[in-house]
Amino acid sequence: MNIALVGAECEENLPLRYIRAALEERGHGVVQITFDAEADTEMAAECLARSGARLADFVPYWAELHSESAKVCFPAPTDWAAIG
Repeated sequence: MNIALVGAECEENLPLRYIRAALEERGHGVVQITFDAEADTEMAAECLARSGARLADFVPYWAELHSESAKVCFPAPTDWAAIG
């Protein structure tokens, strides 16, 4: 299966690299798409659309969960009461 992993491209993003290695070891085709900031949104979306991936996942760098890219993919709710 072709899989796209979308995430920040930084040396310490080991989770993304471990996931990619495990998937490739099991015979899956993996495309890694860089998404570091909101400015990368259009490029990342185009790469994802062209990738032919049947499955995609956003893999945030754990130490950067408050990074710009994570805020774009996982915006904070504006009404905390609404989520109970």
